Amino acid sequence: MEPACISVDIIWWQFPRNDKAACERWSLILSPEERERAEACVDTHVRAGFLAGRYLLRQSLAVRMNLAPQAIAVSISEKGKPYLSDHDTFAFNITNVAGVVALAIGQHCDLVGIDCEAIDSDLEPEAAQAFCTDSVINHIRQLPPGEAARVLLAHWTLKESYLKAIGVGLLEDPRQVEVTWQANRPVITHQGKSDRGWIHVLHDGIDQHLLALAAHSDHGTPVIRICEFHEAETLAG
Repeated sequence: MEPACISVDIIWWQFPRNDKAACERWSLILSPEERERAEACVDTHVRAGFLAGRYLLRQSLAVRMNLAPQAIAVSISEKGKPYLSDHDTFAFNITNVAGVVALAIGQHCDLVGIDCEAIDSDLEPEAAQAFCTDSVINHIRQLPPGEAARVLLAHWTLKESYLKAIGVGLLEDPRQVEVTWQANRPVITHQGKSDRGWIHVLHDGIDQHLLALAAHSDHGTPVIRICEFHEAETLAG
């Protein structure tokens, strides 16, 4: 029997990076291990991003799981990917960059990955050698500078979202992942294998950021929903 709802919710939040009181408030619902990890961050912006991401995660899952945010058990895999240790209905992934955190929560999806980058990220065509195949590099070099930068950023975000979804991140050479487009939709081939069961999404409507989602489900194609998080509504509730 197929699950009633196969979906991925993308929740994004432009959080205050320099608000010490907010960081203290966010930490209240985190686990001791998460607070310890936050304290270990030397860079205050990195610490704020981590706290905001885990706060957003716990608040968002609490609604879906009917639990208190503090009661949600988040574990870490051997390769560093967080996951729910006692709940297999939801898969999630978090990304944050320069004051924006984005969260993907998949329902009845076994693998989910997300990446977010500023649209004006300074990626030079030469940088493509670190994560693109020779054929892609040659294609990018023939494009006008503005278009080349957009194509390069799309390749990077799609690859990173996929590698995060499978739980390896940049521990694996991203050149093993090939991005193509079919009917204007991104398709990924990994080590020569097709991406059957996967859906890949690019979205550029998030506060001048490009977002990439990778999700896998054996149950069908998930419904994708995108919304903005407003902490004031959480506090008011």
